[in-house]
Amino acid sequence: MNPTFVKQFRCTLVVKTPKPRTCELISTDLNTLKDDINKLLGGGTKFEPAHTTTPNITVIYHPTLNSGETPLGWITSYDVPEQMSVGAIVEQTLAA
Repeated sequence: MNPTFVKQFRCTLVVKTPKPRTCELISTDLNTLKDDINKLLGGGTKFEPAHTTTPNITVIYHPTLNSGETPLGWITSYDVPEQMSVGAIVEQTLAA
């Protein structure tokens, strides 16, 4: 049996002060994820395609970090087996 794959989006935000830490958010919808990130950061967030050889990377900028010139994080997309997706895991947890 071949598994069905679904696309997911993972955001990684890196905060360096006062102590370095990383926050990750995962969603099945890119626009919802961007909206959540913007709300989390209090608005003013910029999302731009990365200028790298790696496809499907969006870089996140916010005016509170070096006037919006230094990336605060990134979003990547990837395929995951449907039964291991965020939606499936949430449904399993709620059913338990």
